[in-house]
Amino acid sequence: MMRLIPLGGLGEIGLNMMLVESGGSRIIVDVGLMFPEDYMLGIDYVIPDMSFLRPYKDGASTMPWTPASYGRRKDMPAMT
Repeated sequence: MMRLIPLGGLGEIGLNMMLVESGGSRIIVDVGLMFPEDYMLGIDYVIPDMSFLRPYKDGASTMPWTPASYGRRKDMPAMT
């Protein structure tokens, strides 16, 4: 059985993130980024809430990036 778990980005621009689980394997698909609104002083980037992934920190085997835009490359440090 395959489970698709959206972790961000539904109904909004940016913050895309999807966890795919199948047979004990986990794949993180895309990690989106959103630039802050004017009222978010001092914030450079807004990233998805990744707290759901804490129990799986060592269990997500791959993280394909779609598409390779500037924003997505800047999200990588948040995942490590």
